[in-house]
Order: sequence, then C-alpha cells, then structure tokens
Amino acid sequence: MAACDGRSSCHYTIQHGVIGDPAFGCAKAYEAQYTCTGETIPRRVSVGPEAGLGTGIDLSCAGKPAALTIITATYGRNCNASEGNATSFIAAVCNGANGCVYPIRHELVGDPAFGCAKTYDVTYSCEGNEQIHRTSAPAEAGFGSVVYLSCRE
Repeated sequence: MAACDGRSSCHYTIQHGVIGDPAFGCAKAYEAQYTCTGETIPRRVSVGPEAGLGTGIDLSCAGKPAALTIITATYGRNCNASEGNATSFIAAVCNGANGCVYPIRHELVGDPAFGCAKTYDVTYSCEGNEQIHRTSAPAEAGFGSVVYLSCRE
C-alpha cells in the first residue's frame, strides 16, 4: 500500500491481481494496519472474505481511533432465525478494527431459514463509548450485500 504512504487519508482498492493470491481457492479477508504521524499505536481496517475482488477501503488519520466490538450479528432475524447466529463470523474479522467492511456470504453462515429472504443485522460498540451502533443489510443480504462499521469520530 505504498500508494497511501505520507497521506492523511487514502482510498485503496484491494485487487488480487495486483497483490497476489497467497491461498488459491480460499476466501480471504484483508487487514490493513497503519500509523498516523505522532501516533504509536497502529490503526486497523478490516475487510471480510473475498476482499481481493475490488473491495475498497478508506484509511484516514482524522479523528481519534477506537476499536470496535461486535455484540451480535444475526442472519435472518426477519425470518425468525436464532439471534446471534452470525456473530462469530463477523467478529473474527472486525473485532478490534477502527472500521470494517464486511461482505455477507450465505456460504459461511448457512441458510437458517430456507425460502425466506433474510436480512443481516449487526450491533456493535466502540471502545470508550457506551453507545450501541446498529447496521443492517436488507433482505437477500447473503447474496453480495455489505455492511460498513466504523468507530471513527
């Protein structure tokens, strides 16, 4: 990511054709760690599986970074699926990051309610802030929808 060196903000597109494919046939997540001038603790941005297919991330030195924590993620809440059935998948990628782009893939979670167009609902918190954040993707979320989580001020 030399293209971002020395800049206070940068948009980077993850392309496997440029960075290579370290594990052919495996859906890979992507994590960028970077530091801003005057900071010693790295900031982290994560992207979920299949990140190398052109997913973009924004790196920024604006605002104080805070790590996010996934509280619960449910795939198919609108179809009476079990609460939290997708928590471990998104938590593995996003916990501790300052921001996270997570593509929803039904192949990972499975189909908790066959024949029902499922939503994807996430609640998360940011370090040092008691506010609970919520985001969701509409029905048919498991077919290419993305959720964006951020702890930037």
